[in-house]
Amino acid sequence: MIKIIANYSKKLLKLVVLNNHFIFHTIMNIFRFSGIIHIKFSMVLKRILILISTKNNIAPIHHQKASEYIEDNKMFCDHIEIYPESKIYNKKPHTIENKIHWVFEEEYCINTPSVFIIKLENGRVFGNEGIIVTKDNIVLEDFSTPIRKDPGESNIFKKIFLPSPEYIDGKVAILSSQVGQYFFHWLFDVLPKIYILKQCGCHPDKIIVNEIKTQFQKETLEILKYLDISIAISEKDYLQAHEMIVPSLPGNTGHMPKWVCDFLRDSFLPVISKNNKSKKKRLYISRDKSSNGRKVLNEKEIMNILKPLGFELIFSEEISFKEQVELFHNSEVIIAPHGAGLSNIVFCDPKTQILEFFSPNYVNPCYYTLANQVDLNYYYLMSEGKRPPDFYDPHIGHENIFINIDSLLKMLNYMKLT
Repeated sequence: MIKIIANYSKKLLKLVVLNNHFIFHTIMNIFRFSGIIHIKFSMVLKRILILISTKNNIAPIHHQKASEYIEDNKMFCDHIEIYPESKIYNKKPHTIENKIHWVFEEEYCINTPSVFIIKLENGRVFGNEGIIVTKDNIVLEDFSTPIRKDPGESNIFKKIFLPSPEYIDGKVAILSSQVGQYFFHWLFDVLPKIYILKQCGCHPDKIIVNEIKTQFQKETLEILKYLDISIAISEKDYLQAHEMIVPSLPGNTGHMPKWVCDFLRDSFLPVISKNNKSKKKRLYISRDKSSNGRKVLNEKEIMNILKPLGFELIFSEEISFKEQVELFHNSEVIIAPHGAGLSNIVFCDPKTQILEFFSPNYVNPCYYTLANQVDLNYYYLMSEGKRPPDFYDPHIGHENIFINIDSLLKMLNYMKLT
């Protein structure tokens, strides 16, 4: 291993002298390590470069919490707290099983971090994940940590060099975040940052958002009147602003505070039709057209049971965002496998019944938490299949689902739907 590192170092020294980045990156691609090993090796190379190179585009090697960075640099006037740390309390879910799944029991009381804004002079943002880099090349981990990972595993630490940042004039607010282009994260991680901006009286000239590839992104920004000042950042973009305004995440991903739900309801419920006085709907949200798994394998059999009970089969990806808001708001019961379509339960009336299907290897409680925040009646039903032991989460997010029909009938009776 020592000989390998020594050989790499010699090659790197020659490349620095030649200033030939193309050859350097070719060698890196040939000998690319994956995951943490790759990051660690990149760190070694960058530390060598810092000592021997005059280049100022070396990618960051350090990360720090925003609060620590502010303290170290005496930037107290550039930090505004909107909400202090708090707790979220959830009531027990409804189930036909003898014992509540351990994942839900761990969600009865959740700590949620403080919500704040920082202002950075000549701050930078890298890539679609919204990685924040200070003018002295420090990554602020509050905004840049991959979900379920250590701050040091951010993709930026795999980089050796970064491009020269593209300068944007004026006040620029960063709304983009990890996987923020997807429906759930767009609603609960990205858009609430607009509310945070408003709470401190910030009026940016431009906002940076995740890549805009879907209609719901355009539709929501247009309703909020921010589409015209939006800049969609790509995976390779590196942007800099003289005054960069950076709102924190509204909370830990998957644990949305009540104010986030209130913001979404206040923003989007007024745009739907108020003339719909028909009987409340019953919806089954399908994932049959999803490319990300979690399909219900015996969905036709399930619909044979649900249709006579007044349920409509809905494919969320085929209707507009506004139509989704209206459908969910005008429903009394919603049944669905775990998936992004359930994000719309934030628009339901209180006491709406929600039944969520889970694979035994992927029990994600985010919609259970959401249902609690908007006072819905939440139920869950586990798929057939071998269950892992308690307190072990395989996190097999794409596993398909097969629902036992007898269990479904028992649950429907429990919900008083038959």
